[in-house]
Amino acid sequence: MTTIEATEAGSHGALSAEPTETAAKPFPLVTALILATIILIFLAEMNFGVAPDRGPFRPAISTLLAFGGLQYPLVIGGQWHRLFSAPLLHADLKHVALNSVALWYAGRMLEGMIGRWWFAAIFILGGLAGCAMSLAINAPNIVSVGASGALMAVLSATIVLAWHDDDVATRRGTQGQALFLLIPSLIPIGFGAGKVDFAAHFGGAIGGAVIGGILLAIWSKHDAMPALRRVAAVIVVIGLACTANAANASYNGYRTFSLKRFLIPAAEMPQDTAAIYAKSSELLKKYPHDPRVRHFAAMSLANSGDLAGAEQQMRIGLAEKEIISRLLVPTARAHFEGYLAQILNKQNRKDEAREFARGACQDTAPALATTRTLLIKSGLCATAKS
Repeated sequence: MTTIEATEAGSHGALSAEPTETAAKPFPLVTALILATIILIFLAEMNFGVAPDRGPFRPAISTLLAFGGLQYPLVIGGQWHRLFSAPLLHADLKHVALNSVALWYAGRMLEGMIGRWWFAAIFILGGLAGCAMSLAINAPNIVSVGASGALMAVLSATIVLAWHDDDVATRRGTQGQALFLLIPSLIPIGFGAGKVDFAAHFGGAIGGAVIGGILLAIWSKHDAMPALRRVAAVIVVIGLACTANAANASYNGYRTFSLKRFLIPAAEMPQDTAAIYAKSSELLKKYPHDPRVRHFAAMSLANSGDLAGAEQQMRIGLAEKEIISRLLVPTARAHFEGYLAQILNKQNRKDEAREFARGACQDTAPALATTRTLLIKSGLCATAKS
């Protein structure tokens, strides 16, 4: 798994070795499906980014977050679906390529050894173990993505479960191949300038070793595969359901992240009325979809006596319903409508003004106190009758 700080991302790789030829085994269907999934998701990252890429085949950090990347504040804030989405994302082309190669070699070994159900269960649980360790150790601002935690679990489980094979040469060959992939992934060298989430690596490796030990203990020498495959099936079904939920949550969250690019950055936000008048035209050209910028433009136009122009700007701003509902404070719409009501009132359109003032008049939120006071003074808030 790779970690990305606020401005930089990295990739990680694991060395690979050709597996020793063994007896023919079923096609590693689960391995192939996981491999196809992470490649397709990476292609989606590249084609549907919410911000300009950080470089060739390097999605923006905001894109990784939009697709479900792991970050402590978001997960603790209730977005638990990221524990299932982050292991399927990758930070750049090198990252997804190295993980894909490692997955193909490691997956073929373990899936052929213990079967599809337990292999899929170990991959899911290993990914969760890697994410858990990443959240526990990494700084809160870190964004972590990648299948490495799950891969480490597959490799460590392979090393443990290979002890079930009584053929010493075969066992040592399997363990040697797994170690050749695992050990370099746990040593912080040879990965270039990028950042590698070694917490996720160790978390996945520990999780895989523990699961492998449990399976080895219940694996009878007379059985071709570990027991309790129904338990594995339940784990996989729950994991797939959680992954489907993560996909749905990421789809819904993606729109929010994609809309953020239309907002004025905090550093450019005017701090007083004079700055609003001075910068409104410039900001309108740069951020025409931000309702707050439309409000600034309306204030400037109203100050110069152009009430019709101010009304038009407020109506355009209020039409950005999705941005207002998803990204701005809950009182934003009532505030904008209250300001439009004051503009309409100045044009002697009192009935229309009262309609737009209704939300601010009825909302007792402290943030609307000033707007509500102005509306009351203008006679736009209806008074209760006894």
